[in-house]
Amino acid sequence: MGFLSEDVLRNLIEEVTYRPGWTIKVHRPDPYQGVYVSIIAKVENAYQHNEMIELRIHSPVPPMRTAADFYQWLCWRLTQIAIHESMEFFHVAGKPWADPHKDM
Repeated sequence: MGFLSEDVLRNLIEEVTYRPGWTIKVHRPDPYQGVYVSIIAKVENAYQHNEMIELRIHSPVPPMRTAADFYQWLCWRLTQIAIHESMEFFHVAGKPWADPHKDM
């Protein structure tokens, strides 16, 4: 059994919906990392609440054997992004409690 091709992944992603204003696309293989998805969304800036920022997240797709594997991985990846965003927005006494950008 082989791995899902870029074309198959592209077709599978067409069936996916997520949050309003979020776009998820499959892209041609990167010469170093292979096929990847880009997740693009305009969201409130956790540090300047009166600003909107555009997230542009590029994630290499591991080799996938089935559609279910791909959807499970994509759901996991979106969960990781949500955790990151939650950490940015969670403040105590006006300051981030666990800033994911600290010491970056």
